[in-house]
Amino acid sequence: MATQTQVPPALARKEFYRRTLPAVAEHFPGYEIENGEMFLSLAMAYDTIASHFGRRLGRVGLSFPSFNLMMILNSPSYRETGCPMSQIGELLLASKANITGLVDSLQRKGLVRREEAEYDRRVKLVRLTPKGAAQLAKLLPGHLAEVTRVLCGVSRQDRVKLRDLLRKLQAAVEVALEAGDAKAAK
Repeated sequence: MATQTQVPPALARKEFYRRTLPAVAEHFPGYEIENGEMFLSLAMAYDTIASHFGRRLGRVGLSFPSFNLMMILNSPSYRETGCPMSQIGELLLASKANITGLVDSLQRKGLVRREEAEYDRRVKLVRLTPKGAAQLAKLLPGHLAEVTRVLCGVSRQDRVKLRDLLRKLQAAVEVALEAGDAKAAK
């Protein structure tokens, strides 16, 4: 038994999980350690990327979700028409919890505007303002160059393989979740 005088180890995240996963597998027979390794690798890769780009965007007063929303609004699908508020949650690569707050924040900065849809007054559309489009145009070259720089350590061939495997994983997870939801509903 550890005593209170022992100093707990200061482990880096990778080392902590390298040590912990075998212990989890030992306590749960049938658990495949590769599942934990894959899950943690995905989570840590996302956290590393999101943290890095979040800090970069924070320097210009944007968050990762606000940049994502501006990219959605700048897409060919919504640049001319605006994007319905109801659609933003489906497209956003972040929590759907506070879309209204996200739009409010960008609107206060003058980067987006809301307007009623001509085809249905109940529908609220969100559009980039000229200021928002200009800021995005200014940010995009540096952002895309940074994406390239960050991923340059992985060959193009491996990036394509990884993309294909992630798409396969996403489809498999969606099928498993739908099956679980259907089973729970019975």
